[in-house]
Amino acid sequence: MSNIEKPDYRKIRKEVLLTEPAEGFLYESRNQAIAAISDRINKVGTGWLFDVDDTLLVATQFLLAVVQGKLRMNGTSISAQQFINEGGNFERSKHLIAAAKAQGIDLNALIADLFVNPNVYALMPPILSAQRIHQLLQVDHVAGYITARPAEVAKVTAASLTRHGFVSAPLIHTNPPVDLNYQKISKVEVLKQILSQVTNLAAPLIFLDDHPHTIEEIQSEINPKYCRPILVQGIRSRAGEQTALTHRQIEELINKQHEKQN
Repeated sequence: MSNIEKPDYRKIRKEVLLTEPAEGFLYESRNQAIAAISDRINKVGTGWLFDVDDTLLVATQFLLAVVQGKLRMNGTSISAQQFINEGGNFERSKHLIAAAKAQGIDLNALIADLFVNPNVYALMPPILSAQRIHQLLQVDHVAGYITARPAEVAKVTAASLTRHGFVSAPLIHTNPPVDLNYQKISKVEVLKQILSQVTNLAAPLIFLDDHPHTIEEIQSEINPKYCRPILVQGIRSRAGEQTALTHRQIEELINKQHEKQN
């Protein structure tokens, strides 16, 4: 039996929902947040940017558990890794589709409701090794966060990052509110817009994400002298892939940078 104490998820949720987001996370518009990130980069000549889900906070397994709970999949539930292996798409998962059909539930409507529910996102605990990365970085070198979460959960996302000790920096949601006819923007496009306003870049930006497709897209569209994407080893990064770095390896990378500066 493991000696590791299981997190008290109800306590985590309560604390996050009662936490007021630290100043510096939330902006009135995406353009303002992009400008703020560019300003932070210009001040120090570089910066680190982070994805949120499964890079800083444990996400996929929690979202999957909630969906399967709603579908009453007690005896037929699948693991997070099985879910990723079949495509990692909630609306297209054959297991979830079959369970929803058996229960007479509209799967798309269920997922749409859950994905804008603050209570779901407030449950997600931090990845402890990701917290250590932030502790190693200089505060002004954390330029911002870019997440594919819908904009409706911006406040709970900022509250969660605040509660779990991540550096206060501009937060950008690539998915707009579902009730507004705004177009989704990709992470690579956000990075391009940030770089278009950067006038002082002494070293490439570092962007951490656990999704291989996002990393490949950045590598194909942005010159590495401007932005270096790092694939973080996680459930979506096809664990064991040679190009994926563990959080521990990223810690070592930061320590080496500190040694060079000293």
